[in-house]
Amino acid sequence: MCIGRSTIMHKSLQRWNSCPQLLSLPPHDFHVRRIHVYDFDNTLYLSPQPNRQFYTRSLLGTLYGGDLLNGRDWWSEPLFLEKSFNRMLAIEDESAREQEFWNKEIVDLAKSSFEDKETVSILLTGRKEEFFGPLFEKTLKQCNATFFNAICLKKPGVGSSTMEYKTAVLKDLIDEYEGTLEEITIYDDRLSQVQKFKTFFDQIGGTFQRMAVPVVPRYRLLDNEEECRMILELAGPGVVSWTPRQNGFFLNTQSHKSLLSFTFSFFQKKYNWNVLPEYPMYIPCCQLDQTPPVDQIARIWTNDQPNVDIQECLQKFQSQDTSCEIDFNVVELGHCGRSPRRINVFFRAEPCDKSRYLWSQFEKFIVVGRRYDSSDDDSLLQRVVEGKQPSMRWIKLRRPLKIKTYFGHYARLDKDEKL
Repeated sequence: MCIGRSTIMHKSLQRWNSCPQLLSLPPHDFHVRRIHVYDFDNTLYLSPQPNRQFYTRSLLGTLYGGDLLNGRDWWSEPLFLEKSFNRMLAIEDESAREQEFWNKEIVDLAKSSFEDKETVSILLTGRKEEFFGPLFEKTLKQCNATFFNAICLKKPGVGSSTMEYKTAVLKDLIDEYEGTLEEITIYDDRLSQVQKFKTFFDQIGGTFQRMAVPVVPRYRLLDNEEECRMILELAGPGVVSWTPRQNGFFLNTQSHKSLLSFTFSFFQKKYNWNVLPEYPMYIPCCQLDQTPPVDQIARIWTNDQPNVDIQECLQKFQSQDTSCEIDFNVVELGHCGRSPRRINVFFRAEPCDKSRYLWSQFEKFIVVGRRYDSSDDDSLLQRVVEGKQPSMRWIKLRRPLKIKTYFGHYARLDKDEKL
């Protein structure tokens, strides 16, 4: 009898719920005074995002909003989230699982909402029910994330955008519980969505309190090799390919940032950050898309130690092991092609340890960078590292800048030029 009355009273939860096994209707003998709404991706769960270091700007934009992946984009393709879920479920300890893959602060709030008998608590995501419904139901049940009254995924034909869908759900909930409603609170990581929710609240009536709470977005990347393999497989042959491989000495993240910051200040902030190279800048040791000789890879890796296992060194190099670290001092800054919108910046470097074994096809160690877009000029880069660019202007630094590098190789995935 109680179940029947509860069923009659909570039509909106039943209408929008996407996971039948996880529907938990509030008791019929309590008035609903609060509605708490939790976004899923990067708010509640550390959903994977594309690793920006793997893609050119053009391809990254397509991953976020195109149909390159078997007719879908990153957020519409279930394989990425499923891979993350599987890694999460592989952790047996529930508290460790929560720490690594969930935003514990928001999870605790959601649990508290669910325990309050006068609060309706829902998970509300723009993920499409037709693609993700069974995956959410199975996974949330397996990991005991059953602290919501309803799990609401975007149903077919409801709104042309995530925001239109979410406001449709909210309107339905507000209409049903308006007589006793005192508060509605929404948690979301996207500031643009938070602002739209605030606008929505301004447009509706009612005397209840309303809040849209911004949450600092959190995510957890997929395994590097798995992510690249999935992108290539989903895109299909001839759609995505690697950029020319770069080989040499790559600046670590901190050194890259420090060198860019120095450059920005050196030119008195006349140029936008967007014209400076993307991570990682590096010192080439050979031509683009060529690989250093195997014996030289081994000699660099071991600092020219005798009786080394060359194949082991090669395997470490090919697997992008970053343990072969080498420090340089940047001693000169060079630039050419200066214009209001663009400047090409390079740096001359010297090894900190003069006795350290190094090899390069080029006479000088030149730090170069790329934008990974149509502005890259490979022929200019080649002339600079070969010392054949006549318009280069070199300026000696008052004080050398120390940079940390690792010996390795690098490339990004890009859309095929024919597309």
